[in-house]
Amino acid sequence: MVILVLIWCPFGVHTDLNPIKRYTGLELPKNRRHLLSLSDFYIPSKGLVPPESLDLRDKGLVTDVKDQGHCKSCYIFSAVASIEGQFAKATGKLVTLSEQKYLDCVSHNCSKGGWQGDVFNYARTDGGLPKDTIYPYVGKEQECHNNKSQNIAADSGYMTVSRDEQTIKSALFEIGPLAVSLFASNHFRYNYTKDSGVYRDDPCSDQKVNHGVLLVGYGVDEKEGPFWLIKNSWGVEWGERGYVRLERSSRNVACLMSQQPIYPIVAAPAN
Repeated sequence: MVILVLIWCPFGVHTDLNPIKRYTGLELPKNRRHLLSLSDFYIPSKGLVPPESLDLRDKGLVTDVKDQGHCKSCYIFSAVASIEGQFAKATGKLVTLSEQKYLDCVSHNCSKGGWQGDVFNYARTDGGLPKDTIYPYVGKEQECHNNKSQNIAADSGYMTVSRDEQTIKSALFEIGPLAVSLFASNHFRYNYTKDSGVYRDDPCSDQKVNHGVLLVGYGVDEKEGPFWLIKNSWGVEWGERGYVRLERSSRNVACLMSQQPIYPIVAAPAN
């Protein structure tokens, strides 16, 4: 006799034992400390006093929230968003750049992650990245179409920011958006909503960071205290229209910045 057993799974329950892996993708190189030692460190200008709060969206340095889909490409979105910010600061033009170009021509794999510094290096050696309208994101690897004449926003390397709160605030105010890393849990992915307020769950726990995002500001909530303002790459339906306000504390500085923030050096193109 054959007994058929039916298991009911209510809508919204995720059967993947670790679904967060589909939405992250940060993989730090083993020699990252050495690579960072080769870059220059940001030093705040003498006498610089950052404001009590800052939102770089108001400065025209942040493009619209994007959606990486089921692809381990968060690090590409983090890096490209930082390049977009620096290009806007250098030229006065906020342009949406292509993540798909790097995915097709370098990564070749949506199942394998990477690191923001490698994206900066590629933009440096390849002469920049094309606009997203020319090379749009599809969320899966395709054949590489490398037309260098379409590239803009080349960088000349990247800088590293020390992991203390005052230096990070100064860098945001003086330089612009920073590519940073955090630990994204399944709780972070599926439970943070527009009504959650300042997120206080430990962003790195006892595990390694796994998600690349963009730090775009900071502030103080009247009820919930200081926070960092972070742009994610999970679409506008996630969080606060695609953003998260993460508790800003000594604990979270150590966690969020457990891998030092970095940003590309981008100059206005020569005429």
